[in-house]
Amino acid sequence: MPRNRLIARALLPATLLLFLIPGLVAADVHKVIRVDTTQKEAIRDLLRESRDVASYRPSVGLDLVAGEAELAELDARGIRYEVLQEDLGAALGAAFRETSLP
Repeated sequence: MPRNRLIARALLPATLLLFLIPGLVAADVHKVIRVDTTQKEAIRDLLRESRDVASYRPSVGLDLVAGEAELAELDARGIRYEVLQEDLGAALGAAFRETSLP
């Protein structure tokens, strides 16, 4: 088999993955949310659980990165939160594009 054909066969799956992966990754939009300090028990419980903590400042609140399933769970538990960033992936992508070299 000619060398060019072998290279083409090897690159085809990799090329397809490049087009498929962004769709798979973007399927679950992650938000940054804040649980305020008035919910001390909820904050204590969330800190004990395996959560993606963005920051914790006792005088401000607990900031978490959460997907749709986690938000639904917090809603079901009656934990109130404020959305600080609607789409973390888009915000990070925009920041990267702004700071990347030409």
